[in-house]
Amino acid sequence: AASDVYKRQIKASVLGFKEGLQAFEHVELVRIVSDKYNLLILKDYMPVLGEIHGKVEIVLEDGDRTETYEEIDGFFIHRNNEFELLITEDDYVE
Repeated sequence: AASDVYKRQIKASVLGFKEGLQAFEHVELVRIVSDKYNLLILKDYMPVLGEIHGKVEIVLEDGDRTETYEEIDGFFIHRNNEFELLITEDDYVE
């Protein structure tokens, strides 16, 4: 059971107007740069809920790919190694 703890990875999902629902597995970290704070979410990070006005980067474990969402407004939650982002307004919406 203890070895299962080290095998857990972050899963991330993003829901927005342009791309719809996107799901990512094998996420190494999530970087949030908002107008009032910076946050780095790693595996087994404490539960957190917040609002974002800025940029979110989802870095995948292979290191070859980073999904970046810039100039967005929305909400996020992270719990049990699952990160969810709801983009309420982004630069694609007029």
